[in-house]
Amino acid sequence: MVITDHSLRMTRRQRNKTRVRDSLRQVALHLFRTRGYEVTSVQQIADTADTAKATFFNYYPTKEHLLAEFHELSVRDILAAHAGAGSGNTRQSLLDLARVAMRWPVREPQLTAAIVRTLWGSPVLAETDREIGEAFTDRVKNLLQEGIRRGEIRADIDVKVAIALIMSVLNGCVLDWVMEGQRFNLTATANKRMSLLLAAFETTKARRRGSDS
Repeated sequence: MVITDHSLRMTRRQRNKTRVRDSLRQVALHLFRTRGYEVTSVQQIADTADTAKATFFNYYPTKEHLLAEFHELSVRDILAAHAGAGSGNTRQSLLDLARVAMRWPVREPQLTAAIVRTLWGSPVLAETDREIGEAFTDRVKNLLQEGIRRGEIRADIDVKVAIALIMSVLNGCVLDWVMEGQRFNLTATANKRMSLLLAAFETTKARRRGSDS
């Protein structure tokens, strides 16, 4: 392949675009964490990134798109971390998923709270949440179906209802944590609520095995 001056310029242009986008994202997230999402303006992001406001809009239509991008990346990181956590029985795998998921709000309290506050009034965030939520619920579905196959989860449960209950527990824990603040032990509460729920899904054999271990 012959590398022309034109292809080199395109490569250089693409690298520059990536650099500007990364800079805008990093600056914006820093301001969201330190000043607050609601009070941070696009102009402040552009000024801090040492670029024009018009340049910001070349990469992000609104600052909500930045928050949505962070939301998507965080869920993908959760799923990747869970995939690398090793496998156990179904109960432990689901508890591990909950544990990994709850680490993110604790690490990013300001951004998590901003997502919760903004989600219901933002079509951008709502659509991202729906799309990335499908990947998360697919993971839960796969774990439940594998649990049924292995005889650890009752075959008579409605998997769709079970997924909805699990998501309700996890989302409810995050919402309670946002409402109550740092005094709310997110990880311990999620583990306790998930354990109670999963006990209702497990077969008698799986519950006996769990109590013996």
